[in-house]
Amino acid sequence: MKFFLCWSGARSHNVAAALRNFLLQLNNELALPESLQFAPPFFSENIEKGLPWFQAVQDELESSDAALLSITPENANSPWMHYEAGAIANQFSISPTKTKTSRTLKARLFTYLFGMEAGDLTGPLKAYQSTAATFTDTRALVRQLLGVDIKAAPVDASKPVTRLEWNEGGFRRCWSTLAVRLQCSRSQPFCEAVNGFEEKFLRLTFQEPVALCHRQAWIDRIKGCHEVRIDLRDYVERVKDRCRPYEAELYQQLLAALDGYEMTMHAYLVTERRFELGEQGQLTMPKDVQWVCESRRHIVKDAVAALLDPGRAPVFDESPAFDKLETFAEKKNTIHRKSAAIRVWMAQHGSVGGHERLSPQEKNPADAPPRAHDIQDWQTSPTLPAADEFGRARMSDWDFDRVVYYLAHLECLRQGFQPKEGYQVYGILTGRELEASVCAWLEDEVQKIGASPTTRMSRLPLYYALSVLKYLVDQGVSDKNGARPGVEASTAHRVIPVLNDIVRIDGGERSQVVRTAESLLGSLANGVADTAA
Repeated sequence: MKFFLCWSGARSHNVAAALRNFLLQLNNELALPESLQFAPPFFSENIEKGLPWFQAVQDELESSDAALLSITPENANSPWMHYEAGAIANQFSISPTKTKTSRTLKARLFTYLFGMEAGDLTGPLKAYQSTAATFTDTRALVRQLLGVDIKAAPVDASKPVTRLEWNEGGFRRCWSTLAVRLQCSRSQPFCEAVNGFEEKFLRLTFQEPVALCHRQAWIDRIKGCHEVRIDLRDYVERVKDRCRPYEAELYQQLLAALDGYEMTMHAYLVTERRFELGEQGQLTMPKDVQWVCESRRHIVKDAVAALLDPGRAPVFDESPAFDKLETFAEKKNTIHRKSAAIRVWMAQHGSVGGHERLSPQEKNPADAPPRAHDIQDWQTSPTLPAADEFGRARMSDWDFDRVVYYLAHLECLRQGFQPKEGYQVYGILTGRELEASVCAWLEDEVQKIGASPTTRMSRLPLYYALSVLKYLVDQGVSDKNGARPGVEASTAHRVIPVLNDIVRIDGGERSQVVRTAESLLGSLANGVADTAA
């Protein structure tokens, strides 16, 4: 059976590529007989350079049994997708019934909906049988294509009524692979969702310091900020629906920053005040007026930069919202929820004690949708990402990223989750590697705080890094040679100067961080003395 895969746009292309690999994987996992196997699907990338495009497509259509259109919210109303769907339908309607295999199959056209539902379709695409990018719908499509009659299936699944014995385990393995690939495309790139985003902020309203605005056309400056804010407001729902949650949060923060910048200029500059030219070409405006306007402008520029720079993307979508929480209690509640999610994650990935170590609320969270645990869901972000991405949290500028990185190691120690391939698969450090790394964590956190003497940096990442060290000192380290008490003398000698820096970091303030550091200094000093004796 040969499929013709149709796509338009970056996400649609990625989904089509994932479906191509999925169909070919089904051949092996379902052990399909030759007459039912999926042939390598046609992808427009397969057209050799130099060949007429339309002729190549027509030739492929004539040899295909079915077509699958990869539909996403951004291409659902694309004239090109509607044109291609019409061309494919027309080609299939005039093509004879194909009998290339031992069975007869009339050519068909399916839409595969990624990030949308059948009710969202408009125009001609509504007429075709749609399949949502879910486990249930994709399974139904495959069974239909292979001739497995779901409605007529017997109660006893071991006695299928069709000539093909359905391999549920094999299909679930294929779906898990597909879901991982789909997850990489679950969000539309931000700059595709908001047309001309970067260009909107190239105007002098945002690029020129107010003290260098020699033209002093303050009304024009305010108007420019207002126009950009109103324009961006029209994209709010699209960003929420199509982009990553952290981008939607940053987008809301940007709109608030634009509003603040506009109101500040209204308050201090709306009377078209004229300022004399002073030293170094700067206007002699009151310092407080200059400071408040520039502060608002910098907030806008920082928000824009965070949205445009992929390198500043957080590992965890909650990170931007976490930074904006005003009270310590709000931040602790967010961390506690993540801690509970990590314990559930460990139970599902083979933690010692497994599900039995979870509370009833953690086993069945009230807000968790009912679903089989072995069915991968591409629409939900994993509690902990893959090893490479998880490791990036360690050096992230976002506090919540680093808190979760340290917290995950702490929970693994507490729950006894020490997988042999923990680092390669999950990015979780164990044994001696963890003991050596925690010293570097503390050094980096102290350096971050010291690099911003005028800004009160959060101590939460430092606290959770200290908590990992405290657990190792109090409970010992487990490695391939078994458990041993405390930490090695070399580790103690390295970390004691860092702990002394932490004690002095807030000028003698008796915070929880300082008390923990002092407690560790006492424990480590005693341990070093005992070793020396």
